Amino acid sequence: MATPPDFTAGAILTAAQMNLAGSWVVKRDTIASGASSATISAAFNTDYIHYRVLIHNLSVAAGNPNLLFQLRTGSTTANTNYFWGGTNSNYLGRTDENSSGTTSSWKVGTVTTAAKTTVDCMIYRPFEAATTSFQTFCQNENAAFQIGGIHNTATSYDQLVISLSTATTFNATATVIIIGVRD
Repeated sequence: MATPPDFTAGAILTAAQMNLAGSWVVKRDTIASGASSATISAAFNTDYIHYRVLIHNLSVAAGNPNLLFQLRTGSTTANTNYFWGGTNSNYLGRTDENSSGTTSSWKVGTVTTAAKTTVDCMIYRPFEAATTSFQTFCQNENAAFQIGGIHNTATSYDQLVISLSTATTFNATATVIIIGVRD
């Protein structure tokens, strides 16, 4: 019998074989055009330890706001104890370093008016009642970002809130894919 991910055509896969799969898409969602934020429900659960968040086709109606993530459980969004730091390099060669003490969210990059912003973010152990960490890569048509940090609160979270730092809206429907990863 084939062992994932080397499946054999016509082979019947057992539950034990499927449970060996190290990662799996657990959620597909969208950020609606015209929205100022999106809450991705049922993003995290006990089935996986870590989660990879992929977003593509992001753009905004105006400006270049920061893209922000917050963790949420039930109807409560965590809005304290986020710490992050990182660098961004524009494509003309200038590099900036950014960091923040305790804030109300994680900065994961910057979104522009062109639908070219993509995000690849790994969130470590959000469903465990422990400190959650993250690292992200974000790029748009002007710059690339590498940012990491922690949420220093021992709470279990099952949702992800995606928002902007200024009063603007998303300009196109963006796709969000969340992949669960086993330890």
